[in-house]
Amino acid sequence: MKKILSLLSVFAKKPISKIYDYDIERIMIDIAAKAQSFKKAEAFIQVNSRKKNMTAFSLVHGEKGLEKPISYDFMLSKKEEKKAEELAKNLEEVLKDQEGLFKDNNIALGAIAKLINNRKGEPK
Repeated sequence: MKKILSLLSVFAKKPISKIYDYDIERIMIDIAAKAQSFKKAEAFIQVNSRKKNMTAFSLVHGEKGLEKPISYDFMLSKKEEKKAEELAKNLEEVLKDQEGLFKDNNIALGAIAKLINNRKGEPK
């Protein structure tokens, strides 16, 4: 318990005796933000350490109802990347046909993220 109180004191930047309820809420937000930054750094390291002849992807997806974000990492060979590029062009055409239905790219990117989340568990 002493370690937790000490950690709270560090995040609050004040002695434990001067920490109030609103400080705890702010501390929890700070901890969540730092954890999210760590996940992003972890994803970057995964991509950055790829083999030179491979393309690496690292996706982090957090959604309401999920206890913690899901991380999905994969690599594509040159041959796979070429096929992925062809499929991306086809998907882009589908998105262009639907452009009137949404205001910005976030909707399209969100749809792609949902598709990835749905397909990541499918067998190859």
